[in-house]
Amino acid sequence: MKKILLLVEGFTEERFVNEILQPYFDCACFLTPVLVRTRCDDTGHAHKGGYVTYALFKKQILNLLRDSSAAMVTTMVDYHALASDFPGKETARNLRPLKQAVDHIEQQVSEDIRDKRFLPYLSCPQIEALLFADVEVLRSRLSALCPKLGSGLSLPSVADPEEINAQNPPAKLLSDACPNFVKSEHTIEIAKEMGLEVILQRCAHFRLWVEKLRTVCESDS
Repeated sequence: MKKILLLVEGFTEERFVNEILQPYFDCACFLTPVLVRTRCDDTGHAHKGGYVTYALFKKQILNLLRDSSAAMVTTMVDYHALASDFPGKETARNLRPLKQAVDHIEQQVSEDIRDKRFLPYLSCPQIEALLFADVEVLRSRLSALCPKLGSGLSLPSVADPEEINAQNPPAKLLSDACPNFVKSEHTIEIAKEMGLEVILQRCAHFRLWVEKLRTVCESDS
């Protein structure tokens, strides 16, 4: 079975890969999430998860690419609050829609690393945006988490989940709507309830990435 290595931003992404993406790929591929290392402290202990500079990001990608048994190396990192030293970050500021800015940075990163086994992917603008693929399921789950809010629970109307305003990112929208929302726990629970197929239907940028991974898994080479 082919192996795909994924450099992921945090524990939410790690669980998403293991619990939601891996069952979808079934026996086609084995997905291995690797938590990004953000820094080492004075004792040499590596801190994992969270935002990372491009210099550290690239170093870890190149290290993963040294694994010749990996059919592909990819990423699952939020576009929101992406470090300013990422290639294309400055020129992407004025690009609209948001997915065009994300595509631009992904292309610039790909051209900088230059390896046919590398496929950069940025969640647009955060992984929590995927939960807006089915607002009714999302509202129902948040209402259960915050029953005291009742009809006071408010969520924005979203035509395209991946175009949620990056200045007021989905993780903040969810925690503002329901203070009991815990990113690392409830993101996965809600995504499981709505189902990956629904997310794939509504989130084109995410779907294209998943399709590319599937193509690699199912190819003869």
